[in-house]
Amino acid sequence: MGMHRIWLLRLLLPIRFSRLLSGLQISVVLLILFLWGTANSAPTEGAPYLFFSAIIGYSIAVFSYITDKCREALNELKPLLQLSEDEFEEQLGHLGYCQPYEVILALLLGLAGGISHLTLLMGSLTRVYNALFAGIEAITALAGTLVVWIVLATMSYFLVRYAILFARLGRDSVDIDILNNRPLVPFSHVATLLSLSLIGSMALFPLMFLEQTAIFVSMVPGLIGLGIPMIAIFIIPIWPVHRRMTDAKERELAGVNRRIAAVREGRSLESLDEATLARLNPLLLSRREVLNAPVWPFDAGSLTQITLYLVIVPLTWAGAALLEIAMESFL
Repeated sequence: MGMHRIWLLRLLLPIRFSRLLSGLQISVVLLILFLWGTANSAPTEGAPYLFFSAIIGYSIAVFSYITDKCREALNELKPLLQLSEDEFEEQLGHLGYCQPYEVILALLLGLAGGISHLTLLMGSLTRVYNALFAGIEAITALAGTLVVWIVLATMSYFLVRYAILFARLGRDSVDIDILNNRPLVPFSHVATLLSLSLIGSMALFPLMFLEQTAIFVSMVPGLIGLGIPMIAIFIIPIWPVHRRMTDAKERELAGVNRRIAAVREGRSLESLDEATLARLNPLLLSRREVLNAPVWPFDAGSLTQITLYLVIVPLTWAGAALLEIAMESFL
């Protein structure tokens, strides 16, 4: 069965600044539809439609961006991969494309998460079912919740699949040079970018406070549903290559130690003559280089990105809390 372009990517307009404009368009159109469906309800009642619209538009745009960046990272790793041209093209084809059953699986995961979330909010599955016949406002709220879960589940599913693809390459196909981790940095870039998508989604949750529709139980399932994949997709791409870097370092260090032991022949440093010390010094320098070699595929830029991403959510939540306090003081 052939591969098909992931449906989230099909929603982008074929124009310049496609991601930005498509994300904004999707958000605005959805917000208009949501507001039209709830025209008779008070502004503070019902579901957080601004949040729904923003997170759907954001998710589609950022998923396209990350897909392209993952393809770039894979091309950067190409010289290190023990793959034929056909094998490489096959791996590249998995970024942005999928089998039909994967679309159905992601859809089912989203529906399951959305229905579970609605059941938690309403108290029972029967009430969720009855809401389908309770008017356009209730149907709009149900539809908005389910669409958000489907989009986020689809994005999370394929991001995890991207992470697994890079993990397999790091485990089976990439060449490791323990004294030069720079060519392996794309693994850390992928891990950081994959996490960015879900971190950004979590940063949008304060919009529910601004709409005055947020309660603790309404946010926790979504935060958990995003938090678990976020941690997984950060660790999965880098862990196998980290293990291989660690093993390579241990082997290299053991080899240098054997050569040092052969030169010393069990003698103390004080008892060695000048010729032996001249042979030993380069080996000691080599051992120091190996001991200082990193076992993670990070560079300074990657670590800076990770730090910045980690403060995005606390800052947005703190900003939303301060804004809510300010609004309450003026109202």
